[in-house]
Amino acid sequence: MSNEIIKANEGGALAIAANKIANIYLSDVANLNAAVGVPMTDEAKRCGVNALLSLCGDMGASEVQKLPREQLVQVIQFVTINGLDIFSGQVFIDKRWDSEKKTYSVKATPMGSAYEVMVKRFGVDVKTVHPAWIIHEGDDFTLPQFDGLKIIPATFKPTLKGISGKAIAVCYPIEKTNGDAEYVVSTREEVARNLMAQILNAALRNKSANRADLMKKMEGRTLEDLLADEYLAQFISPAYRSPASRESMIIAKMKKNALLHYTRDLGNKAYATVANAVESDNSNDMISKNVVASVDNNEPAAKGEKVNDFTVDDPEALPAEKEPETSASEEPVVETKAPEANENGEIKEEVKPASEPVNPEVVSVKPKDESGDGEPSTIDFFNSEDL
Repeated sequence: MSNEIIKANEGGALAIAANKIANIYLSDVANLNAAVGVPMTDEAKRCGVNALLSLCGDMGASEVQKLPREQLVQVIQFVTINGLDIFSGQVFIDKRWDSEKKTYSVKATPMGSAYEVMVKRFGVDVKTVHPAWIIHEGDDFTLPQFDGLKIIPATFKPTLKGISGKAIAVCYPIEKTNGDAEYVVSTREEVARNLMAQILNAALRNKSANRADLMKKMEGRTLEDLLADEYLAQFISPAYRSPASRESMIIAKMKKNALLHYTRDLGNKAYATVANAVESDNSNDMISKNVVASVDNNEPAAKGEKVNDFTVDDPEALPAEKEPETSASEEPVVETKAPEANENGEIKEEVKPASEPVNPEVVSVKPKDESGDGEPSTIDFFNSEDL
């Protein structure tokens, strides 16, 4: 099912753990997906195992086993139905730590090229989503023209001058099933609104910040003005402010803006299954602490570089940080009760039965055998202590 992952990791513990957990879930997810008309292909399985491998590497396999089953099934369904690979930057798994329950919750959020995949798969009457045109300063670009119901196609002529210019717009040519063409455009200045939302969200976590003053300060300002403001810099992800990743972040955001609200087939059962993760309110997104990654290489920010808490409406910029795990050496606090004396004043000692060792439960999992002989193979599940 996922031998390529074990080979890539040379049989490492993380790959083995991810595959064992996948064997527990993928059979059920395959049945759920089949019920909405999406077969579980080898590629879909690979996306599901990769998502679990990423979670095991970030949280630890023992913590992944403690996740709410319904949430983990939703994450696996989301990546398998959409065919999104976490290692290709197409999906981000939000991890929320509940300090009261001492457990995580998870949710899958599309990012990067995920919207191209989803619009192609679930867009109304969409045949093909062609590669985006990245329009730079100095390029020749004309918007589509309309002569009644007739559409005069958009034109795009890249120039050598434009290669070194800033990206000012993104255009997706979308081919419809009836042969018509549609052009979806997003501009650089639209990213300014995304940045303002990020700043205001960050201000919620900063008691010294006044949101009303921030809104007045940002009113009427361009994207470049926002990025150049030294005061606002404390609320903005370094991925936007760094010269090395700024343009990549802006282009990624323009691509997302262009396709985010494209009409999707709401009557499609498969889309309805994963729609909540796509359309959910950003207020439900995760809080990230002190870890920021560039969309270029997904590497964490330099050690010691502190960033204010953010509500992640932009997971490309702000992946969530792992909550520190409780030390296993900590002993539980046990309340003791003083023994009571009988009528003669004697204290009778209570004898407790010796505790019997508990044998770990072994679950026999029989995934579909891929060797072709038709016989299922058996894999014994493991306790978290084995990892």
